[in-house]
Amino acid sequence: MPSAAAPAPVWTDPPAAPVPPEAVAAAEQWVRAFLVRPGQSRAQWLARLGPLTSDEYLGVLRTEADDQAAPRAVTGAATAADGAPGSADVDVPTDLGAVRVQLVQQEDGRWLVTGVDR
Repeated sequence: MPSAAAPAPVWTDPPAAPVPPEAVAAAEQWVRAFLVRPGQSRAQWLARLGPLTSDEYLGVLRTEADDQAAPRAVTGAATAADGAPGSADVDVPTDLGAVRVQLVQQEDGRWLVTGVDR
């Protein structure tokens, strides 16, 4: 007798959630803090990013990021790229090309940056 195989499950991603304007604003604020500024020290750069960045990602920036290789200007408006409940991806155009900023919403409602891709 032939056996009837169960159909393979089909996995689908949940539908994207709208990105709140607060997340878009937080991403643009973070990129503006990330910009290279003449005469800035690395400590000043990291201090500007601290309140806007998750502790984990700030640790990565402390050890791996080159503050002098950061963009020098935001060249347009930030735009929502993708969202899910409590998280968002936002694109911010800079003089070095678009930066995709990943954010998560904290329990207190603030949006913090958890990663950045160029």
